[in-house]
Amino acid sequence: MIKHFTLIFFAVLSLSVFAQNRNISGKVTDADGIGLPGVTIQLVGTTKGTTTDPNGNYQINVDKGVLKFSYIGYISQDIKVETQTSINVVMHENVSVLNEVVVIGYGTQVKKDLTTAVSVVDQKDIEDRPITSAAQALQGKAAGVDVVQPSGKPGGEIVVHVRGTTSVLAGNDPLYVVDGVPTTDIRGLNPSDIASMSVLKDASSAAIYGARAANGVVTITTFRGKENTPVIKFQTYIGTSWLRKPIETLNTKQYRDLIDQIAPGSLDPTWTGYTDWNSLVFGKGFNQSYQLSASGGNEKNRYYSSLGYLSEAGIIKPAQFSRINFRINLDNELRSWLKTSTNVNMIYSKTEDTPDNASSGRGGVIMSTLNTPPFLNVYKPDGSGQFDPNPFQPSWENPIAYMEGPAQKAIDFRVFGNLNITATIIKGLTFTTNFGIDYTSHQWDYYLDPFRTNYGRQENGVGQADKSNSLTWLWENTLNYNKQWGKHKLSALLGASQQKYTYNDSYIWGNDFPSNVTVTTLNAANTVSASTDIQQWALASFFGRATYDYASKYYLTVSVRRDGSSKLANPWGTMPAFSAGWRISGENFWKGIKVINDLKIRGGWGKNGNQEGIPNYARYGLISYYRRTATNPLSGPSAVQVTYGNPDLKWETTSQTNLGIDLSMFNSRIILNVDAYYKLTNDVLLNVQLPASLPITTMQTNAGTIENKGMEFNLHTVNFASKFGWNTDFNISFNRNMVKELKYTDVYYFGRIYSNNQDVAIVKAGMPLGTFYGYISEGVDPKTGMIKYADVNGNGILDPGDRTVIGHAQPKYIFGITNTFSYWRFDLSVFVQGSFGNQIYNATRIDLEGMFDSKNQSTIVMDRWTPTNTITNIPKVVGNGNMDNVKNSSRFIEDGSYVRLKSVTLSYKVIENTKKKKGVPKLSVYVTGQNLLTLTKYTGYDPEVNAYGNSATEMGIDYGTYPQAISFIAGINVEF
Repeated sequence: MIKHFTLIFFAVLSLSVFAQNRNISGKVTDADGIGLPGVTIQLVGTTKGTTTDPNGNYQINVDKGVLKFSYIGYISQDIKVETQTSINVVMHENVSVLNEVVVIGYGTQVKKDLTTAVSVVDQKDIEDRPITSAAQALQGKAAGVDVVQPSGKPGGEIVVHVRGTTSVLAGNDPLYVVDGVPTTDIRGLNPSDIASMSVLKDASSAAIYGARAANGVVTITTFRGKENTPVIKFQTYIGTSWLRKPIETLNTKQYRDLIDQIAPGSLDPTWTGYTDWNSLVFGKGFNQSYQLSASGGNEKNRYYSSLGYLSEAGIIKPAQFSRINFRINLDNELRSWLKTSTNVNMIYSKTEDTPDNASSGRGGVIMSTLNTPPFLNVYKPDGSGQFDPNPFQPSWENPIAYMEGPAQKAIDFRVFGNLNITATIIKGLTFTTNFGIDYTSHQWDYYLDPFRTNYGRQENGVGQADKSNSLTWLWENTLNYNKQWGKHKLSALLGASQQKYTYNDSYIWGNDFPSNVTVTTLNAANTVSASTDIQQWALASFFGRATYDYASKYYLTVSVRRDGSSKLANPWGTMPAFSAGWRISGENFWKGIKVINDLKIRGGWGKNGNQEGIPNYARYGLISYYRRTATNPLSGPSAVQVTYGNPDLKWETTSQTNLGIDLSMFNSRIILNVDAYYKLTNDVLLNVQLPASLPITTMQTNAGTIENKGMEFNLHTVNFASKFGWNTDFNISFNRNMVKELKYTDVYYFGRIYSNNQDVAIVKAGMPLGTFYGYISEGVDPKTGMIKYADVNGNGILDPGDRTVIGHAQPKYIFGITNTFSYWRFDLSVFVQGSFGNQIYNATRIDLEGMFDSKNQSTIVMDRWTPTNTITNIPKVVGNGNMDNVKNSSRFIEDGSYVRLKSVTLSYKVIENTKKKKGVPKLSVYVTGQNLLTLTKYTGYDPEVNAYGNSATEMGIDYGTYPQAISFIAGINVEF
C-alpha cells in the first residue's frame, strides 16, 4: 500500500513540476529583423531569467507571470505569459539615449545636437553619497573639471576649476546658474534637490553669460513635479568618520632627549608626565541627514517641495556644520498661452570652526597638536580650571585650549529663488521675463573668557561680532523663436539682463570684560572698536544666440553678449562666440556601417570675460578714515588714500578654441567624447609694483597673459547587460598652464610661510601658476650635519640669487572611474578618483623637523644627524631659533599624486516598483564608504590639501590643514 501511494505521490509531483515549468522559446530582433544577442529576459519579481544567443534565440521555463525583455539602447518590453509556448519580440531603438535633454544657457538642447563641450552630472551620480555641497558631486565625474576639497573641515569650501586657472587676483571658480539665477556660491544648495548639473566648459557654450563666464559655467536644475505622478520620498543616512592616518610625534622621554640637545638644562626634572595629544584631539566624527520631498500635479499645475536637515560633526572638535533646507518649485499654466514657474529655496545653517592653517603660536589646532610638549597637561594641576600654559612660550596654548577656549559660532540665512513668466505670442515665439533674488544674512559671534587661556587673561576677555547681509537682484527678459520646416530647424534668442549687488557689513571688537560675572555680549566690554563697510556693483547686459540645424547633420550656433559693469570707467565689453558640428553618421555613405551608430565632429571659438576679481571701486582712488583725538571745534577723523584709481582698467578676457568628437558604438554600449582646447587669457589683473618712494607702492592694472591648453576624454561602456549588469564611466583630463607674459613687474611672490617668514610661490613668465620657489636642497652634509643648498648662481656663497623653481602644484592629469555592478536587487558602485604629477609643499614639516626651538617634533627626527649617525636625511639639532635648515627648499617638496577609493556604495532594493505594496512601491537600503583607501607617497595627513583655500597662486601648500577623513554611512531611501 505504501509503495502505491509513493508512486502516486511522485507522479502527481512530476505533473505539477511539469505544469509549472512550461518551456517558452522565441527570437528577439530589431526593427530590421536582425537577431539581437545578449538580450535579458527575466521573470518579473523573481531571479529567474536568461539571455538570447548570438542569433537572438532564447528558451525559458515558466508557467505564468510577466517576462521583461531589456537590451541596452532599446526600449524594454513587458509581455504577460498566459498560454503561449512561443514569444517573438521586436525591439525598437531607444532614441532617448542620445536625445537626452541638456540644460544650457537660457534654454535646453538635445545632447546629440550639441556643438559645444558640455559635461552632465545627473542625480544618479549624487544619490547614496554623503555629500554636503553640490560641488562635491563634480569631483571625478566630469572631464576637464578639477575639484579639490582643500580642507576636511565640515562645511568647508570646495574649489572647482574648469579647464585650468586663468587669473591671479580674480576668481577662478565657475559661475553657477541655479534654475536660471546666477551665483558664485552653492554651498547651501541641497544636493538631494538636484536633478542634473551641466558644465559648460568651452567659450562657445558659456559665452551667453559673457563677463562672468571665463572660468566656465555650471547650470543646475532642481527637481520639478510631474503630472499625474504623485511621489513622496524620504531619504536618511547616519554615519561616522575618523582620521585616515596619524603623524607620530615624540613621547616625553624622546622629547626630553631632544630638548637637552637644543637647550641643555631648560627642562624641570619633574616634567615627566605624558599626554597623547593626538588621541585627545582627533576623535570620531558623526554625520546625519534627513530629507523629505513631495511632488506631483496635473497638466495645469505641478509642484515639488522638500524639507531637509543635515548635520556633520568633524573629527576635530568643535568643527561642525548643520543646515536646514526648504524648497518649493511650482509650475502653473494660467492660460494656454501663459505659464509661470516659481523656485524658492531657503537655507539656514550653523557653523563652528576649528582654527587650522596656522602655527601652534597663532591658534592652529593641528600644529599645536603636533608641537605641544608631551609632558604638558590639559589643565593646570592646581584645579583652577585654567589651561596648562607652555613653560617655554606661554602664548603657545595647548590644542585643547584652542579648541575649547573660545565660544564661537556662525549663523547664515539665505533666500534664493526666482519667478519667471512665459507668454506665447505666436506659434514658435515666446517671451519670458525672469526676476530673481539672492538674499544672505550672516552673523558670527566670538567670546574668549578672561580666565582660562593666556591670551584671555592678557586681554581680560575678548569679544568679536561680525554681521553682514547682501542682496542681489536680477531681472531678465528674453525672446525665444523656434521654427522647423522640412529638414531645417532654427532657434533664436534675444535678451537683456540687469543685475545689482549690495553688501553691508558691521564688525565690532572688544576686550576687558567683567571677571566676576560671565557676560559674553560686547556691551560688557570696556574697550570697543568698530568698523562698517558697504559695497555695490551692477551689471547690464544684452545678448543673442541663433542655432541652425539641417537634417540633424549640419549644425551652426552663433552668440554674442555685451556687458557693462559699474566696476570699470570704460564699462562695456563684447563677447562673441560660434560653434559648428557635422554628424558624419547621418550621411548616406555611412548607412552600411552598423558598428558605429553615431559619429559627430564639432568645433567652436568664443570669448568670455571675468569681472569677479575686479574691485568694486577700482576706477577710484580709495580713502581710509581713522580716528584721532577730538578737536575743538570738532573737525572729523583723519584720512589717508590707500589705493590709486585706474581709469584704464579692463576686463580679463579669455578666448578659447575647442575641437571635439562624439562617438557612439554598438547601440550606445560604448560612448566616447574627446575634446581638445586652447585658452588664452589677456589683460590679467595684477598688483604692479611701484617705486618705494611713493606712499602707495602697488597699483592694480592689466599686466599679464595666461595660457591653458589640454585634452579631455570621457568614456561610457556597458560591459554586461543581462541578469548581471556592469557599466563603466571613465574620464581623464590633461591641462597645461603657463604664464605667457608679465608687464611692468617680472616676478610676483606669494605664499608667505609664517615659520621661516619666506615666500614659497611665484608668478613668472614661462611658468605655470602654482610654481614653488626656493633653494635646492642637496641633503645633509655628513661633515657638518647641516642641509646643503645648491649654489645656483655660482657665486660661491648662499644668497637669495640661489633660489629657483623647485616644484609645481598643478597636476599633469586628473581622472575618475566609476564601475556600477547590478545583480538581482543588489547594486554596487565603486568610484575611484585621482590626480597625478602635482607636488605639495609640506610646510608642516618645517615645524616638525626643524629642531630649532622647544616645539615637539615628528618621530622622524629620531634619525637626526649625530657624530655617530652621519648618513641621514635629517639634519642635526640647531636650536636658538636657527632657521638655516628650514629655508624654503626642495627638502619640503613632496609628490602629491594619489589614487583614492573615493566612494563605495552597496545598495539593496527591498521593494522595487511593485504594485503589490501599494503604500511603499520603492524601498532601498545602502551602505557607503568614503575615502576608504588612498594610495600616495605623500607623508602628510592627506594629499588633497591647500592651506590657502581657492588661491590659484598658492596651491598645494600644507601647513597644519584640517585633514580629510574616512567615513562610513548607512542609509534608507523610501518612496511612497
